Amino acid sequence: MQILYHLAIYFYSSVAFICSFFIPKAKLWREGRKGLQKTISNYNFKKDKWIWFHCSSLGEFNDGKTLMDSIKSKYPKHKIVLSFFSPSGYENKKNYPNADLVIYLPFDSISNSSFFVETINPCVAFFIRNDVWYNYLNELKKRRIPAFLVSFTLNDKSKYLKFPLKRFYKTSFHNINTIFVQDAKSQEILNKSGLSENIVNAGNLRIDRVSSIFESDYKNQFVEEFIDNYFCVIAGSCHQKDIEVYLETYLRMRDRKIKWIIVPHEIDKYEIETAKKTFGDRMILSSESQNLNSKSDLLWVNEIGILSKIYRYTDVAFIGAGFGKSGIHSILEPVVYGCPVCFGPNHRDYKEAIDLI
Repeated sequence: MQILYHLAIYFYSSVAFICSFFIPKAKLWREGRKGLQKTISNYNFKKDKWIWFHCSSLGEFNDGKTLMDSIKSKYPKHKIVLSFFSPSGYENKKNYPNADLVIYLPFDSISNSSFFVETINPCVAFFIRNDVWYNYLNELKKRRIPAFLVSFTLNDKSKYLKFPLKRFYKTSFHNINTIFVQDAKSQEILNKSGLSENIVNAGNLRIDRVSSIFESDYKNQFVEEFIDNYFCVIAGSCHQKDIEVYLETYLRMRDRKIKWIIVPHEIDKYEIETAKKTFGDRMILSSESQNLNSKSDLLWVNEIGILSKIYRYTDVAFIGAGFGKSGIHSILEPVVYGCPVCFGPNHRDYKEAIDLI
């Protein structure tokens, strides 16, 4: 099984390399890993004590941010290395102030994991949500470095429980000191799989994060002027299919007194240019506040980091990624403001979505 895993890792890296010549996101993924070992080797890790946080992407970062900030506050002399697997996480958080080093995670090969763990030599490692890497966990276990899986969830159909991966991942779970799950169902499933001693139901860390955003004193004058006390509908973290559905709705209802906001999951310049040609002066970009006029009823946000804060201004939220395979993005960010949410059919057994339905 280990041989198949390693073959799959190398196959994935080869496919990603080929795709990088055609797909911009894959190119970022490849470019970000160029000279990665040299970058890590040139860093002086022996001088300080390091804590390692790994997040697959931006969503996982948002799940783990509260924990990361709390640890940084409690242990200010320790340094944090933050690794990402995906460009959407790295590109958005490469300058995150509470991390002393932000890097891409090298592929989970035996040589990469051995080099990475040995070089950084963290005093503790945190993996956020569902990123379980066999070789990295193995290396941490061999060096007696505590490893924790945080905000983990799974369901009865999870790949972690299916043949032939079940026994393989069970070994990885045993290499983790404590698995902090989000809900009782995840804990029950793991218990039935023979894991009980290292499982703790700790709830969802993102609830702490959205609560702190809710309590923050935030004001966005441009968004307030755009909405101008009209009924407002926002599309948050939208993928291509979500945007198509949302804009179709906008066109059907554009004569009503409603303001519409789109916040894409990733900023696509071509997509923005196409939309500007289609909607003319009725559409405005968040970076062009000076162009706001009486006809503007569609705001396209082309900046990062404000979505969770501007939900406070809206009346209804449409959450993205419900038409793809990955499942919807977080619905907690609008819900904390009492904002009703809607989304596509794939909510990926997302607990908060099921509870609200």
